[in-house]
Amino acid sequence: MNNNNELPLSQREGALTEQQLREFYQDGFIGPFDSPLSAEVIDEFHKVLWEKIDGKPENPLYGRFSVRDTHLLEEDVSKLITDPRVSVKLEQILGENLTLWRSKLFHKRPQDAAIEWHQEWGAFNGEEIGNDKPSLKPASDVGPDDYWNLTIWFALHDVPVELGAMQFIRGSYRHRYPIDMIPMVESAFWQDPFLDIQDKFQLVELCKSSKLILDIDSSKFLEGVDIEKTSFEELKRHIYMCFADLKAAITLDFPIQDTDLVTMPMKKGQYVIFPERTMHRSVANTSDQHRLAINFRVTRSDTLIYPSRLDGDMIDGSNLDISKHRNVLVSGNLIDIRNVY
Repeated sequence: MNNNNELPLSQREGALTEQQLREFYQDGFIGPFDSPLSAEVIDEFHKVLWEKIDGKPENPLYGRFSVRDTHLLEEDVSKLITDPRVSVKLEQILGENLTLWRSKLFHKRPQDAAIEWHQEWGAFNGEEIGNDKPSLKPASDVGPDDYWNLTIWFALHDVPVELGAMQFIRGSYRHRYPIDMIPMVESAFWQDPFLDIQDKFQLVELCKSSKLILDIDSSKFLEGVDIEKTSFEELKRHIYMCFADLKAAITLDFPIQDTDLVTMPMKKGQYVIFPERTMHRSVANTSDQHRLAINFRVTRSDTLIYPSRLDGDMIDGSNLDISKHRNVLVSGNLIDIRNVY
């Protein structure tokens, strides 16, 4: 692999074949592929990343619990995507100058419901939780039908269908599906926040520390509530109604041809590549086991990342303070120097 980067992309180890590239452009996703890293390395990553989920510790990047950007805390995890046998595939699709700007852990508890159909057209503006603050501003040469971000979704252990496998709709990245803003508790991303909570004291702590629903500040939900005189069930109902007052996105119903629906169980260490414009979801976890995966989001290095920070606004569309965020060059050169901060 010493001279791998001196070869044309198509001749490098791990490169997509012409047939695989055709499948990607036809379907809007390609995979699963086996990680070039060893099973022992994947197991170690799983162990380290599970610690970021278990107990919901504070993420030092964001000052509260968050499953975002753990690759900046555990830098070895970036090897999942920066290994040239993986990144060459991204270069073939998106170009040779690429930046890793976000990662996110995806945890499904036993019996967690499906995360329903959704797509992200490219701004990553937080519309899924009712916001509109773009995280990405593409370069001027990007056309309206072009995408400028790729997602790489890694299974950190075997993910059979019953554990909450990914599903995709072939060709859906060419069409922007309509959404509606509805009460958050009815949205595509709603997950029962009370599933593992045993008593009202635990509930109060999680609510006040904003650990019930990702990216939602619930710290003030219990202001004015007499906690001592309020029962566990009454508190749950009150908090539920606070979430119901917030708006979030749902994809309106659309027809799905059986031949276009692809369910993708994956083995430990396998990954799939897709632009977020591809309609996708994860099915319910009907098992008694936890599911943990991580995705990485990579954009062209001439994309302006978190443009609002240039105006002094450091709160992103997911309600996180990005003051400590940074980007990682995956391949090629950094084109937009404003992405160094």
